[in-house]
Amino acid sequence: MSDNNADSVMLVRPPWWRTIGPALITACVVFGPGSLVISANVGATYGYELLWLLALAGVLMGTFMTMSARSGVTAGASHFTLLAREVGRPFAALLGLVLCLTCGAFQFSNNLAIALAVGALAPEEYKLPVQIIAMGGLNAVLMVFLFRAQQIFKTIEGIMKVMVGVVLVSFLLNLFVACPDVAGMLKGLIPGKPEGLSLGIPHIVEGAINDPLVLLASLVGTTFSMAGAFFQGNLVREKGWGKDDYDRGIGDAIAGVCVLTLVSAMI
Repeated sequence: MSDNNADSVMLVRPPWWRTIGPALITACVVFGPGSLVISANVGATYGYELLWLLALAGVLMGTFMTMSARSGVTAGASHFTLLAREVGRPFAALLGLVLCLTCGAFQFSNNLAIALAVGALAPEEYKLPVQIIAMGGLNAVLMVFLFRAQQIFKTIEGIMKVMVGVVLVSFLLNLFVACPDVAGMLKGLIPGKPEGLSLGIPHIVEGAINDPLVLLASLVGTTFSMAGAFFQGNLVREKGWGKDDYDRGIGDAIAGVCVLTLVSAMI
């Protein structure tokens, strides 16, 4: 009788909302300060007219995140281990290098956004030194934390949940204060080319490169991140999920991409 009670206790699972975590980390990795700056620029330039593009990028991101989560909970190995096993280590190493460079580019944009924020607060004569100190100091603190923290996944998961909650509440309050045009938002979900948008290729104007599609490409790139989707498979494994948690992995991925897309849309 006691064995049956023990088995029933072991089968009890926490509510679904308490198991969400890996995808929130992915969402915070993809949506950084650079994403905020880009989303703000797109909104200021085109208004609601590119909401459809953001929604499309969110669908693509959700598709790849769920595929990555499926692989993570069912394959029993990391993505790179599977690639090395199936197609060889050289290809896995090449993909690892590409992802490393991609993440480096994202971090560069995050550093630029941090510099913009700090520069707006610092006196003009001290702006550059303050920006350099802020970027270097923040990156140093993050590296020390990653290498020294104990139970790093649980720590980061808890921090991300708090941060996502704060971000959602903050932008929702700003959204209510701004009183957006609901009809305009619904119209923005219909695919179309914004007025004044040129679909030309990059060209040089007065010695500088002018790319008319840079904002569109940036919006898609900061929402639909292959590196972020790839990371999702590693996170569900770090969470300890297996085949029995298949549905949880899928639900977690969907929740994460909804948060990512919703925050960008509110901006």
